[in-house]
Formats: sequence, structure tokens, C-alpha cells
Amino acid sequence: MMVSSLDQAGNRSDSRAAQTMAEFVIDKTPPRCVVTGIEPGAVYREREREVRIDAGENYCLDQLQVFQNGELVAETDQEQLTWIFSGSSQWQTLRVYARDKAGNEYKGDEITVWVSDKGIMPQKRKRCLQQRKQVMGQRRTTQRDLQRDQKRNRNGGHMARSRRHT
Repeated sequence: MMVSSLDQAGNRSDSRAAQTMAEFVIDKTPPRCVVTGIEPGAVYREREREVRIDAGENYCLDQLQVFQNGELVAETDQEQLTWIFSGSSQWQTLRVYARDKAGNEYKGDEITVWVSDKGIMPQKRKRCLQQRKQVMGQRRTTQRDLQRDQKRNRNGGHMARSRRHT
């Protein structure tokens, strides 16, 4: 692309004369963010849990923000960020927001987790359970599923039925 300019005194200048090139990018694609280290609705019986956020961007990331329980807890212009969830006696939420230099925005879904190595887990909230079932559109494997599969394997692929003798 060639750029030319004309000032009020009538002087003309263009990029060919200065031997410079003007480069530009048309970016309409929002950043994409991947959160690893936690899953929606998960329970982590640990004192703390490390979370990694990767914000891939086509051109240039302007801002990456992490919100924990609705409060801004981390902010950077780098494409990668590591955050530590400290243990709590309550369910906690994480939400990621990213914006690139063109103004395109990414607003991530709220991720609800429980992180604590102490105490009794509070009763799960309905939203948390729904979130867990919707992860990537797949059914999550539970401890009960694993036990059922182990029984099937021991019984040649069939569930053994218990009969009550009276």
C-alpha cells in the first residue's frame, strides 16, 4: 500500500519516496481462550489449584483478565497466565475476559469449582451440576459409573442381579 500526504503549505510526500511500506491488518476475530487445570463443577480436595489460561490471538492481544468470585484478580497483556485458586469453604467461580488491539472481545462462561483440603463440601448448587453435565457436550464419568463398569467386567459384561431369598 502506498500512502501519500499533502500539508497546508502544498508539500507532497508519499511512502515510495521515503521507501517505507505501510502494513495493516483487518481483524474481526475475537481472541480464543482455553482454561486448563479445572473443570466446571469439579471438586478438588487440595489446599490450592493451579489454573492456566491460554489466550490465542490472531494478531495482538490487548488485555487478558481473570475474575474470581466476580472480582478482578489478575490482568495482563500476555497470551498466557497462570492463576492459583486458594482453598475455600465455599464454591468459587472463575471467569476469563480477553480483548485484542482491534477491540474484539472474548467473555468466557463462569466456571464453578470447589477447592479445599479441609471441611465438608457445601451442598452442590443446581447451576454447578448443570455446568458439569454440559462440559464439551459430553457426559462426565462419575465414581458410580466406574464402579458399575468394574462390576460388569468381573461378571463377563453383565450386571449381576441380587436376589432376595425369603
